[in-house]
Amino acid sequence: MQDKTINRALIQIWRNKEPGWEFAWGALMTRGVDPPPQSTRKHPRFRRRELRNLVLTALREGPKEIDDVTAYLIDRRPDIGFDIAKRRAVNVLSRLRKEGKVGREGRLWLAAL
Repeated sequence: MQDKTINRALIQIWRNKEPGWEFAWGALMTRGVDPPPQSTRKHPRFRRRELRNLVLTALREGPKEIDDVTAYLIDRRPDIGFDIAKRRAVNVLSRLRKEGKVGREGRLWLAAL
């Protein structure tokens, strides 16, 4: 195996805090490899389609304004802030509108039947 392959595997174990990550850290130090800095993401990640499903679930309960959809997202994921939740909700709603899954009547967003 190449050194870079071993180094990448050790970094992956260390980064994900998998069992034995302390040993991976030690091995990296012994090999003289400085691991990359930990990610400092400002925005929490969503699982694939999680945000989309949350928005659709919110609209299936009834028509909502964008702030109501945002509040629904924050209730389900309190780790995100209002501004980020609103921006992501707007992006998802516009994508869903292009796909024909949601519609709009004035300020209200509704799920397509």
